Amino acid sequence: MGMTAMVIARKALISSALLLCAALIPCAQAAMDGRGLGSLFDGSGPAVPDIQASAVDAPALPSGSEVSETSLPPVAFTSDSPISPLLVRAIDGARMSLQLLLYDFNLPDVLSAIQRARERRVAIQVVLDEGHAFPSKPGWSPSPQIQDLLGDSGIEVRVLRGLANYGTLHNKIGIFDQRSVEFGSFNWTKSADTKNYENALFTTDPKRVALYRRYWDWVWSNAQPADGPHGAPSLSAGPPQAEDKPVGFNGASVPPAAFSPGGGTLDMILEAIRSSRASIDIAMFSFTQQEVADALLEQKQNGVRVRLVVDKSQSRSSPAVHNFLRSNGFELRVCSGKGDMGVMHNKYAVFDGALLETGSYNWTKNAESNNFENADFSDESSLVGAFAKNFEALWDIAKPDDGGPAPPGGSSSSKSGRSR
Repeated sequence: MGMTAMVIARKALISSALLLCAALIPCAQAAMDGRGLGSLFDGSGPAVPDIQASAVDAPALPSGSEVSETSLPPVAFTSDSPISPLLVRAIDGARMSLQLLLYDFNLPDVLSAIQRARERRVAIQVVLDEGHAFPSKPGWSPSPQIQDLLGDSGIEVRVLRGLANYGTLHNKIGIFDQRSVEFGSFNWTKSADTKNYENALFTTDPKRVALYRRYWDWVWSNAQPADGPHGAPSLSAGPPQAEDKPVGFNGASVPPAAFSPGGGTLDMILEAIRSSRASIDIAMFSFTQQEVADALLEQKQNGVRVRLVVDKSQSRSSPAVHNFLRSNGFELRVCSGKGDMGVMHNKYAVFDGALLETGSYNWTKNAESNNFENADFSDESSLVGAFAKNFEALWDIAKPDDGGPAPPGGSSSSKSGRSR
């Protein structure tokens, strides 16, 4: 059988597997009752629903707070331990489908897990940032792991870049058997695992999973074949939006998640800032959005305590908002990565110790208008508490800004791609 015939046969097998998933939903749903995330990843989990996602057809699942520590935790921080083993565990547990949106990728152990999933005939679909799959700068090349994905006929790979000149596919999302989702600041890279301060979340919350599945479908529909660079896409519609706003905060309400470009994430963040009454704690890799800085200043003047930890290298390379915060007397500290070798790559905020915003979304114009991004909102007390604790640890590590140059280890780009 020729190579072309093998590829066609493989893709037909993937399509058949997805159709089989849909046929098995009724039996699978009955088996799901009362089971936590551990059962999804022990190999005995039920079949997954069809590839098209909506808030209506999402299966009933336990909430994200019921993710067991014996399976996968609701949240993990690289300040505590590497995150890549959790990704391996999640991928090894997948039985029917694996869908990834990856800005960058160079983790050998995770690639091996993806290849094991392919050997199990898991239907695998990956969208890569075009700038990392096909770097435009002379002398730059994709990582060996990205090259392996691009060359694997058993994996469906597409590429996508963002809008305008600097837009990217900036997500770091994994969807496992269409019943659980991983997201956060954590790029699937060695530096993220060993040098940076990062976070990753795992959820089985049904509404949240359904929303991320709809976002996946939208991104996949706009992605291009992985046969070379295609340039900025022409979007016929914006990203999906939540059907309701169930996350309550001081009389305001926000959705479980919002997406870019053009999904109104900035408005949700401003809503959270303006609804805060006591405190706002922010750990942000890149902060250049002046409208957000103005809203923070207004709240500071209203008596809300605002503390910020920002990445040292980014504060030097894009200093306008940073200087604004400094000149207006904010409690502001800077931080690099572990041992000054990486970056403080988190992108989260905790409002009044009661609301969390986190994800891939930096507080920048590019994140709002040009990149493919996700921002997640939660009022779940244990999750908010975990991030509040992490912020205090970062606050203790970070230093008051001395206005000096960034250390060499805090570069905002990698050999294989662009800014994070």
